[in-house]
Amino acid sequence: MAIAINGSGTVTGISVGGLPDGIVDAGTLASNSVETAKINAEAVTNVKHGPGSVIQVVRSTASQSQGRTSHNTTTFNSGGLSCPFTPINSDSLIYVSGYIATYIDTGGTYGEYTVSPDNTAGNADTDQSVWYGAVSDTERWGIVSFAYSHTSGSTNARTYGLRIKRHSGSGIVYTGWSSNPSNMYNGGNMMVMEVVA
Repeated sequence: MAIAINGSGTVTGISVGGLPDGIVDAGTLASNSVETAKINAEAVTNVKHGPGSVIQVVRSTASQSQGRTSHNTTTFNSGGLSCPFTPINSDSLIYVSGYIATYIDTGGTYGEYTVSPDNTAGNADTDQSVWYGAVSDTERWGIVSFAYSHTSGSTNARTYGLRIKRHSGSGIVYTGWSSNPSNMYNGGNMMVMEVVA
């Protein structure tokens, strides 16, 4: 078919692939001219995300959320919750949240709960700690919610972990939920989200 320029301003007679390579650039395309349905799925390797977009969510599994712990010192130790996580970007905001069932065996005792980005006592962030206490011997059980955030800093794999210590008082701070603190039950979970900065 011969190429024809019509009076209406349209060009006919050009076959698929008939234009020379490189002749169409970004400036040639009108804004929003490419529809999602027209894009080959295999041609897209990553989604374009703007600031504030959640690009990854990981939740702790049952095996990472079970196990009773007890705390009767002022040193942070494992609280029985952890979540392995590998950031996609080195400058993302990492947001960790969750809850843990806790039991305190003596009135006037308070526990301190926080998150460590590498699940070690040395990196437990006391600036983002929360506290829960047994005001009296009849107010011992509770659900403690916690939250923690920081910049990922790298794309290295790491494990976020809940860290707990006895903040004050003389009793023992337990994690887990049961009618008897010696039983192996636990109520808690942890979720880690990565947000584009």
